[in-house]
Amino acid sequence: MIAALVAGITLGTAGANMMPVLLDDFVARFGLSPSTAGLLAAGQLLAVALATLAFARRATRPGRAALAQRGLLLAAGGAVTAALAAGPLLLILGNLVFGAGLGAVYAATTAALAAVADPDRTASLSIGITVITTALLLVAVPMAGPGNGFPLLALCCLLVLPLTPSLPDSPTEAARGARPPLVLLLGMGLLAAASQGPWSYAAILGRDTGLPADAVTGILALSAIGPLAGAALSPLVARRLGRGSTMLLLMAGQAVSMVLLVLGLGPAVFTLAAVLWQAFQVALLIQLLAAGSEVDGSGHLVAMLSGAGAIGNALGPLLAGPLLQYGGTLTFGAAAALATVLATLPLLRMA
Repeated sequence: MIAALVAGITLGTAGANMMPVLLDDFVARFGLSPSTAGLLAAGQLLAVALATLAFARRATRPGRAALAQRGLLLAAGGAVTAALAAGPLLLILGNLVFGAGLGAVYAATTAALAAVADPDRTASLSIGITVITTALLLVAVPMAGPGNGFPLLALCCLLVLPLTPSLPDSPTEAARGARPPLVLLLGMGLLAAASQGPWSYAAILGRDTGLPADAVTGILALSAIGPLAGAALSPLVARRLGRGSTMLLLMAGQAVSMVLLVLGLGPAVFTLAAVLWQAFQVALLIQLLAAGSEVDGSGHLVAMLSGAGAIGNALGPLLAGPLLQYGGTLTFGAAAALATVLATLPLLRMA
């Protein structure tokens, strides 16, 4: 079961988590400007978001494994199309199909989290292992060479297919979850946008500090240490301080480290901020998923929150590109930190 959850979450978030290296590949292959590349990235992530929301209700019913399997096949086809693209139009089409497939996988997997007995432990373990696999992919994609990121992701989709039958299938509650309050979905979307915007441009921000491209790639992989610590400590801190106090602490830590990441204060600060920011972000995500699973055992709330977060992931690069280009790093960092604080406040209602 854990292997299926890890695989589903890893691939369901692959577009967002791999965006720094994928976005660099867009720019290198087609000579796109940062703003244009951001639009392309936003299209892929928006496809993930809309598909996640579209399949959120379906994911509360039996048949999650079949839904995940169809999503994996669709994502693999889109990745192959994007890899073979000779121009921007086919790349856009492949991106959209890839994103739609990942959205179906993400809806099925996150809804399955609500069917387990201990959502805190399962979310922590699943996301912790997901962090490791994502770090490996962040290293593997650049090593594969320009244009080989999508073929590698297509192969991953096909390799995961045999794991999907072990996804928890039946909801733990007979009743289906009610429609989540809009304020929760807006908060989750804003939080994801405030996180994905800076992360999508992390490679560019790192090079602006004077680091070579290879060093930036290594630092982004090294930053996986932070999420591992966050995944391990998040449930322990929540049991000691309570979920609400833990979420407030993680929100403050994420906002401060985000500002340090984008200010370009040097390689050492960039490295430290990347590690801390990833730790706080993942720890907060675990708390949100666990809280949503406890509020609605059908999985509908968790799937809808995941979809709202995916919309935020799509809007993040779209908003971050022009803000970084015309407002500068100081404005960019302050806006992202403020958005993090404003987004977390309504989500505390689930604590």
